[in-house]
Amino acid sequence: MKHPVAMDTNFKDDGDTPYDTSKPSSFLTYRLSRVQARLNAQAADLLRRHGGVPLAQWRVLLLLYGGDVSSQKEIVGLAQFDKGQVSRLVDTLIERGLISAKSGGKDKRVRTLSLTDDGTAIVERLIPIMRERQRQLLSVFSAEEQTRLMEFISRLDGVADKLDI
Repeated sequence: MKHPVAMDTNFKDDGDTPYDTSKPSSFLTYRLSRVQARLNAQAADLLRRHGGVPLAQWRVLLLLYGGDVSSQKEIVGLAQFDKGQVSRLVDTLIERGLISAKSGGKDKRVRTLSLTDDGTAIVERLIPIMRERQRQLLSVFSAEEQTRLMEFISRLDGVADKLDI
């Protein structure tokens, strides 16, 4: 029996697309969702084995480590996480002693988030592992293909909110 994803390589020209859209496995979003689920499971397993940090917590820690964010609102915007999920993640990371939160400014509800020494240590221990994972994932592509892949993903990201159907 053929694996369902393998069938997607048997493209059928229906005039509008270079593949058969009568099969759910031919839809771009279906394929991306499957890949994302498998990559997330792989990352979660690596993080569990090497760092004891769940994937969503890792993403928040990494954003704080990189200086990309300093508030829950910025995490929501950049990571595209749900506000409630970010609130729970931040509370859990504070309880674990991996991040600290300071209230200040005009709006006391807004907290400035930062990594603690323990949070920084976890991120710095996991970065080499996650970089090696990235290297292995991309190793199936030539340097040119990697550049094109990132360009394609950027283009998809750019139209994700702009479709007019």
